[in-house]
Amino acid sequence: MSRRKLTLFGVVLLYGICGAASCPLFDWHPLLLPIPFGVISALLFLRSARAILVVPLYILVWFAAFSVAMEMGMFWTPQSDYLPMCIAGSIGGLGVCLASGIVNRCLLSPRYLLGAGLVGCVAALPFVLWLAQKNAAERLSMNATGDAWQPLRFLCSFAVWQAGVGTYLYAVCTECRRKRDAVAVAFQGQATKPPEIPFTTRNRGAHAR
Repeated sequence: MSRRKLTLFGVVLLYGICGAASCPLFDWHPLLLPIPFGVISALLFLRSARAILVVPLYILVWFAAFSVAMEMGMFWTPQSDYLPMCIAGSIGGLGVCLASGIVNRCLLSPRYLLGAGLVGCVAALPFVLWLAQKNAAERLSMNATGDAWQPLRFLCSFAVWQAGVGTYLYAVCTECRRKRDAVAVAFQGQATKPPEIPFTTRNRGAHAR
């Protein structure tokens, strides 16, 4: 396994653990849940003092995505288990990419923004299982006993989403940084290269002597 693949595997694992470990924060207050994700992103690939501004923006993005999911699930599309979570996942992926663009401008590229939205949508699919089970239990009876697996589904859903979106942002930022460093090295090499002396008739005589 190459070093890059091994690094990406470590990043996936780190964000997955972060997502799973963040779930208890939801019980304390829902707005606390995205804070560990923001802190890890700031330390892992943002690496700038401006990352202090990014973490509060992650909280706003999470609040927006969570609100959309709840509104769609209860009122707009109550019969669909896919639309609320996939759209909320897309909003989350697009939002954190835009917020991270404060530090890394390459993330504001339309291609990377679209990619973040798609990754967020796909990574939100595990939430569909959680919502489907929740809706099924509520349809059977308002007093139905909760499924014992629901907390685990919830935990795994956050782990998958944060692993997918976090790794995507890390991969894009490190690739942009690598290209930027390569350009800087090439430019520095051109700057330090001694100028070539044109071979004119005058210096041709000097060479002959």
